Amino acid sequence: MNEYRQRAKAYGAGHCWYYKLGGEILKPKAIIESVKVRNYEGYMASDIQAAEKKPEPQRSEALRVLKDKVIKDYRRDLSRYRELACELRRYRQENGLIDHESCALDLHTSISLKHNHLFNDFGHLLCLDKHLSYQADLFNF
Repeated sequence: MNEYRQRAKAYGAGHCWYYKLGGEILKPKAIIESVKVRNYEGYMASDIQAAEKKPEPQRSEALRVLKDKVIKDYRRDLSRYRELACELRRYRQENGLIDHESCALDLHTSISLKHNHLFNDFGHLLCLDKHLSYQADLFNF
């Protein structure tokens, strides 16, 4: 069993084989800590940087609009991630921790993708919070 868990770690939680080999279902707190360690800003970093370059008050407004969108996405992604985590726990209880039967189970793929969505959401939120934590100079001094 440990051999499978070691191989699961080699894939990482963003890959379906991580879950197929019995990898731990990460809590959102662990996911955000991973984002912080990697200093990941998400795929929207260029959109955030474009908003950051705008003059005030358009800058703050654009950043808040982006944050509202990301929060909406985050809530939807978190809800679905929790559903998939419960489904995977049930599946493992019924079929064993390691799935030797199927080659690429949809459940493993779904939870890995939802993990990646949360990873991006957290990266965006951390980046947006960093930029919204101050107000740019109104007079460019």
